[in-house]
Amino acid sequence: MKLFDGIFARRSVASITFAWVFLPLLSQAQNRAKPESDSPRILVGSARVIDNGELAARVKTMEGASCNDASRHFDHPRTVGDFVGAKVKTLRVLHYTRQRNPPKPEEIQTLVRTVWRGTFQGAACGILWDEGAWWSIESAVEFEDGKQGLLITDGIHVALRDHDGKNWFFRLLPATQ
Repeated sequence: MKLFDGIFARRSVASITFAWVFLPLLSQAQNRAKPESDSPRILVGSARVIDNGELAARVKTMEGASCNDASRHFDHPRTVGDFVGAKVKTLRVLHYTRQRNPPKPEEIQTLVRTVWRGTFQGAACGILWDEGAWWSIESAVEFEDGKQGLLITDGIHVALRDHDGKNWFFRLLPATQ
């Protein structure tokens, strides 16, 4: 009987140790999987090459639009996806800039997804940074209710037209730290 109790006790300790070590890892894996399912589809198939100057002109037009909201600062970082103001169905890449080695569709999708999940703590209705931006991707933001926004980025700098039609400019973290 003592032999049985000893084996049972060791198995119990082993089971508890296993659960203590691996359950947090499994729950983190599930938490990482959730944002993927919450992410909108990113479509690249109809994207066309555009000159950087054309994208810069579009950003300048966005910046020149009437602005009633000076800026927003948040206590905690927000993702671009949380900031747009409504549920997004699709991010449709419209244009990308001409490059020596054209990016593959998967590379464009990865960059757009990274920006979409990127975080920032402040946004303004005009560009507040001093360094230049090399605008390289333009995407239509298609909301579930049929409205459309716009996302232009270089992977760090973001020009965004949200659900309400307001234009915002910000830099993703850690670039602003």
